[in-house]
Amino acid sequence: MKLVAGSERLSGNESLEEIFQDAVVDWLLTSLSMFGLLFVKVILPICLAWAVLIWMLRVITSFGRGTEGRTVGRASAPLGHMESGQKWSPMDIIVARHDAARKRWSQWHTDLDLLIEFPAIHDVTNEEFAVRIIDAAEAAEQAREKWEADSSESVITAYELAVDEFDEALRTGEKQARLLGRGPSLDPVFKRVMDDAAHLVEVMRRIDTPNDDRFRLMRALYKTLKPIIGEETAQIPELQLVTMGRLTTLESD
Repeated sequence: MKLVAGSERLSGNESLEEIFQDAVVDWLLTSLSMFGLLFVKVILPICLAWAVLIWMLRVITSFGRGTEGRTVGRASAPLGHMESGQKWSPMDIIVARHDAARKRWSQWHTDLDLLIEFPAIHDVTNEEFAVRIIDAAEAAEQAREKWEADSSESVITAYELAVDEFDEALRTGEKQARLLGRGPSLDPVFKRVMDDAAHLVEVMRRIDTPNDDRFRLMRALYKTLKPIIGEETAQIPELQLVTMGRLTTLESD
């Protein structure tokens, strides 16, 4: 009887051990299953998304670099005839510098803010810079015309020197004009004209100025500035409404 009871007790212990082992196995299988599900549904998509994002960034970066190189090649071409990858010739550089100086000088004629705030650059009593710019600009134009007709080395050298002088005169004049601002002038007539122009611009830009009055102010401003600026007065953007198709009327008033 005792032997049978011991055997039954041993058999019971083995059953508990098997149950424990089965439970551990079930837990491991469940954990692995949950981890696999988590990996498939969460971790793997995130990894794939990061991989795609990195690939797209590399593609965009490489495309941007290529586009930048092509854009710089086009933008750097003077007169619009340089192809990407081509080198600038010394003549291309001279012409490009002249065109840049031309554009800057034109802005001093067509930008109302520059005209009103820094009028000294157009005051010919300032011979050391205002008259110098006018003379240098004309000399550069004449040198360019000669170069277009004769591309000999001496003509090219003269053109380059003329462009250097124009650029330097303009830089000096711009600096002096900004220093002087709307200060006094040796020419009282010029000072009065520019003060009148400043007043017209101020009233013209007011929000409460009626449209009819604004148009009359534009006409008055055109006639005020033309003796100072010349034909380029018609290129001032804020006077376009007046100048388009109305120049005959303006001149006859």
